[in-house]
Amino acid sequence: MILLLLALAGCGGSDECVDAACRVDAVKTRWDGTVDSVRAPLAALADPMEQELVVLSLAEGGLGDVAGLCALLGSGEGRSRCEARTARPHLNARHRAGRKATVRPGGGPSAIDVLPDVEGDPRFAQAAPIAVDCGAEAEVACRSRNAQLAAQAGDGPRAAGLCAGISAHTERAECHFRAAEQRLAGLDAGALVEATELCLQAGSFLTACLGHQARAWADPVPPATSTLAAAWAPVLAHGEALHTYWAPRDAAFAEFETMRFWSEVTNHAFADLPEISGDLLELLPAEAAPHIRAAAAWRYVELHPEQGLAEAAQGLQIALDRRLGGQEGPRSVFTLGALDLWPRDAKGEELVPAVIYRATSRRALDADPAIDQVICLLEAAIRQQPHRRAFVEEGLQHSAPVVQSTATRLLKAPPHGGRGKAPSGPRP
Repeated sequence: MILLLLALAGCGGSDECVDAACRVDAVKTRWDGTVDSVRAPLAALADPMEQELVVLSLAEGGLGDVAGLCALLGSGEGRSRCEARTARPHLNARHRAGRKATVRPGGGPSAIDVLPDVEGDPRFAQAAPIAVDCGAEAEVACRSRNAQLAAQAGDGPRAAGLCAGISAHTERAECHFRAAEQRLAGLDAGALVEATELCLQAGSFLTACLGHQARAWADPVPPATSTLAAAWAPVLAHGEALHTYWAPRDAAFAEFETMRFWSEVTNHAFADLPEISGDLLELLPAEAAPHIRAAAAWRYVELHPEQGLAEAAQGLQIALDRRLGGQEGPRSVFTLGALDLWPRDAKGEELVPAVIYRATSRRALDADPAIDQVICLLEAAIRQQPHRRAFVEEGLQHSAPVVQSTATRLLKAPPHGGRGKAPSGPRP
């Protein structure tokens, strides 16, 4: 919309400008990919809205130092809007090569960055470039915008064809990523299939793209104290749809993706609650139980920073034995992921059962819920700010070897702890 507005308002040089569109366009012509190229002419614009138009227009083009543009808007609402619109951290992140999902001897994921071992639908993987009239608009931005519109309209294959016409690998991958996000907005099984197929064409962004899908379907959800069946029905349907899609294609990845989904759901369900209960242990499927314990433990540690491990273990058990039976509907909250403090198995650790933790990490899993809750408390405590070493050190004296080994591993964490690796939703 911004680019269309500016294209419709033709103008000459900056000295001849008599309207906002012309002044904005004059500053844009200075852009060479560096913030300094537009710093002075941007500051010369008296109207903050015109400054914001320049920055958003350049940022949406996706070329050059896009991340630094928002800082030119100072610290007001314009900068906040800019950062919300342009928040695509995966574009500047260093991507580790993912690994195919495999079956560990102890069970559970071998890492948090596993990839599916599947062939994409030819309609997406082999999509021929679709011609599009971009006019004066930059082709990358034009194709990406039209691909998103096609995805919103429910036409995933057309979106793939529009993205296929982008020659640069990173921009083409990001085009598929953005289109997948828009296609998933349909929140139905058909949307899941086409959004996933678009993600499979997102190159090195595949892991991030699938992670965004899990978050999109996990927010909003009801609070964990609610047992309102009608509010939880769509969440249960989404979990079933994920399993139905992945199970026949890649059973190991189906397990991984199901874990990630329930981790996201429970993170959101327990976030910011003033009171903890175990209602979800009876409402959600059995595979969600480890994630219920993890999210409940995280919130318990937040609510009771004064307690040690033994007292917290007792208090968490009492809380999870409680049933509140609330009737609240879905809500949208912001949650934090966690730094991955178990990125790879050390020698012998492949025998330890593992489960995804807060959607962005792994933790050890024990079949005894009481022991598993202690593990969850340790994982939560080390990620508080400042992280609670004395709390975790109590785990070294626990009778269960898996608790001892968890405490040993977590005490090797860097001093900043591990809270807040990445948002776990909702996203701008």
